[in-house]
Amino acid sequence: MLSTIIKNAERLARDYSGDSDLTAELYLHFTQKFAELTQEKLEQEGTDSWEKRIVLAQQDYQRWDSRGTAWKNAEAIAKARLGLEITPYFYKQYKPALILIDGLHQGIISNALETNGLLEKMKSEGNSGRKLVIDELSPYLSPIFKEHDGISCFYMGSTHPYGYEIRFKLLGQIKAEKTVSGDQVVNSVMNLKQIPEAYYVLSETSAGPTNKIPASGGPRTFISSGVGKERIGYIEYSIDTSIRQFFNASIRELLFKTLMEMYEITTEIKT
Repeated sequence: MLSTIIKNAERLARDYSGDSDLTAELYLHFTQKFAELTQEKLEQEGTDSWEKRIVLAQQDYQRWDSRGTAWKNAEAIAKARLGLEITPYFYKQYKPALILIDGLHQGIISNALETNGLLEKMKSEGNSGRKLVIDELSPYLSPIFKEHDGISCFYMGSTHPYGYEIRFKLLGQIKAEKTVSGDQVVNSVMNLKQIPEAYYVLSETSAGPTNKIPASGGPRTFISSGVGKERIGYIEYSIDTSIRQFFNASIRELLFKTLMEMYEITTEIKT
């Protein structure tokens, strides 16, 4: 299995430039195995198992929706709860391989940074005084930059404000109504743009898969970017997975593609 996956990763490293869904392709074997385990569990429970799960989830959805939730419907809650039950068995079989795949994913993104022209554009902008600052909940992109020489001309650094004290007391961000929200990443960008040379600013926060089903919603990330004096907005992405490594890889790729948009890097889709 691993030899096939590594061979596929080698192909992706040659071909990927930010123009396709790297995460879905690299993790395909594992998402298929997860789906198989899910189906097996439902079959073991009986023909009306899924319907019973929907009824239970509908009760949760009605209660949570009245207070505000990011869950789209009862089916999404039922699917997440089932995934939560499958995850321990899935990790028991595949966690070491998933950790390896995460490293391969980071390496492919790192290679694409250099081959698709983004790194060269960043250095050119940095040498003109237009530098980059990143605020990400976990180190998705920062390890990638450190794999390349000469990044100090454009890369001012990254912050990883996981806790309240770092985000609000040390960094001085304005607190939004909800910490995991679009408003919070916009506040983060505005805060970092006070740095004189911070021309390119990228911010991310997220809520990943957990060992319970939160009333607030399923796995999702909010990304905001600011370039120069342009208007600052954000995009919310739902990441439908119970697999932590897939979640992290999805955010890494989304941030990488956001950087490409910020620096106006386009690629031709390869066939």
